[in-house]
Amino acid sequence: MIRKSLEVFIICLLFPLSWGHLCLIHPLQRGDMEITMSGSKTCFRHEPECGGQPPETPVHWFMGGKQMWIKWQQNYNHYDVGYPGYMDVAYAPLNSSNWKTIAYVADEYFYAQDHQRNYTAIVVLPNIDCAHCVIRARYQSHKPGESIFYQCSDIVIKTTQSEPEQEKPNPPPQQDLDTQTGKTREMEEFYINIALRQKQRNKRNQIKADNGNFVYDAISTINSNGNFVNLYHTGETADIVSDFVMEVDLKHPGDVVKRATIVNNLDFPISTVLPYAEDSYYTVTLADRVDKGQFQFILGKLIYTAIQQFSYKPIMWSEPESLYVNYQWAEYDSVRNRVYLLMGTRTRLTDFRQEYIHTISQKGYFSLYYGGTVFNGIDEETDTLYHVFRLIDTNADVIVGINIDTYKMTFSEITNLRHLHNLSYIRANNTCYL
Repeated sequence: MIRKSLEVFIICLLFPLSWGHLCLIHPLQRGDMEITMSGSKTCFRHEPECGGQPPETPVHWFMGGKQMWIKWQQNYNHYDVGYPGYMDVAYAPLNSSNWKTIAYVADEYFYAQDHQRNYTAIVVLPNIDCAHCVIRARYQSHKPGESIFYQCSDIVIKTTQSEPEQEKPNPPPQQDLDTQTGKTREMEEFYINIALRQKQRNKRNQIKADNGNFVYDAISTINSNGNFVNLYHTGETADIVSDFVMEVDLKHPGDVVKRATIVNNLDFPISTVLPYAEDSYYTVTLADRVDKGQFQFILGKLIYTAIQQFSYKPIMWSEPESLYVNYQWAEYDSVRNRVYLLMGTRTRLTDFRQEYIHTISQKGYFSLYYGGTVFNGIDEETDTLYHVFRLIDTNADVIVGINIDTYKMTFSEITNLRHLHNLSYIRANNTCYL
C-alpha cells in the first residue's frame, strides 16, 4: 500500500518546568551557593553581568602570570539539540565591560538533564596589578525562551615575574584502528574546534580565522549507505547555525564522502536529521516566533542536488505554542511513514496536524525528570518505541516498551542506569540490545 502523507506525532512527558543552572565554586561566587542537589536557586541567576549580585570585598587573591584553577558546576544541563550552547569564564576590572575570555567549554548532552557536573579550568591570569577584578562565569544554553546564566567572584591580582613557557612536543598524527587487522592508518584531516577560535592578522592587518569547523555530536545520523552524517559550520564561534553537511565512510574510517552546504534560507538550527531515502533527510527545528515567548516546530527536508548542495525546504509547521518546550529526541518510522517527537513540558502539546496526541505518564510510580532518551529507539518489527523511566522511591530505573499503535506499555526488570550518558537500541539475530 502506498502511503501518501507523512504523519507527525508528538509524544509528551508531563514534567514540571525546569531551567539550566550554573554555580561558580572557586573562586567562590557572590551571594549564597547551595549545590547539594540539582535545580538550586543559587545557581539560577540571569541578570547581566553578575546575576544581579552586588560587588563584594575581594577575599581571593592570585598572582598574575601564574596558573589559576577555576571550578564551576553546571547544576542543571540544558543541552539544546541542534544548537548546543557553551560555558565560558572571563575576567575584567570592577565596573568594566571589557571582558577577556580565559576558558571555554562546549555544552554536552547528558542522559538526564538534572545531571550535575563540575568543571575545572587551569588558566593563566594577566601579569597585572588589579586591586579589584571580577571573574565571571556564564552558561549560554541557546534554549529558546531561556536567558544566559551568570555568576561572578571578586578577586585581587598581584604582579609577579612570569616564567618562560616550556616548549610543548608535537602531538602524534591522528590515527584510526582497523578492528580486523589491528593495524592503524592515518585519517583524513578534518579540523574541529573544541574551543574559541584564535584570530590572526594577515599582512594587510585584517583579522582572519584559522582553519577549523564546529561539529555538533547530537546532530548526526547513519544514512542508507551506512555512512556517518553530521552537521557543522565554519564560523568563528559556536553561536552560528550549522549550514554544512559532512558524510564519512564508516567502512573506510576517515574518508569524507562529501561536504556540501545547506541552501534555501535555513533561519533556525536543525535539531535532528532523519534519513528516509538516498541523500534525503527529514529535519526537525524548534523555532522562536517573532512574538516573544512563542515557539513553533518545523518539519523540513534536506535533499542533495545535482549541484552538490543540500536544498532545505520546510514542509509542516506546528501551531504556535506559548509554552516552554524541552525537545529531547526524534525518530522516523519508515513502516508507517511517521516522525515521532519526544519532549518534556508542563502540559500537552498539539502535533503538526492536530490529529494525534499521546502522553507517557505513570503517576505515583515514576519521578518527574528530563531524561530517558533511547536513540534509534523504534523497533519496526514489533511496533515498539523504547524509553526509560526513573522510579520515584528508589535509586533505580526501568526500560519501558510502548506499543506504537495501542500505546500499551511493558516494563523491564528494575535496573540502575544513572551512570550512563546515552542509550541506543539495536536489534540483531532477533535479539534486542540496549
